[in-house]
Amino acid sequence: MVKCSGFLVHFDGDSSVGIFDYTWTISGDFEFEVPVDMDIFKRKICEAFEFCSDTPIWIESFEERSDKINKEIAHLDAYHSV
Repeated sequence: MVKCSGFLVHFDGDSSVGIFDYTWTISGDFEFEVPVDMDIFKRKICEAFEFCSDTPIWIESFEERSDKINKEIAHLDAYHSV
């Protein structure tokens, strides 16, 4: 069982033409039987947002984002402790 508390959906804009980055939040308690179900859900969300925005979208769960931030912090801590 895979559980997560929400997703971040991000759109990379082009500020040179006045289209700025934007991030949407989909919050709530989500449960998926297997990890592939969450991957399918994320792909479907991306497809829906890409259809509306006509640009590539990336999505990650709150937990995936938190893990990424924690790894970056650990890397910086290791770098600064040298």
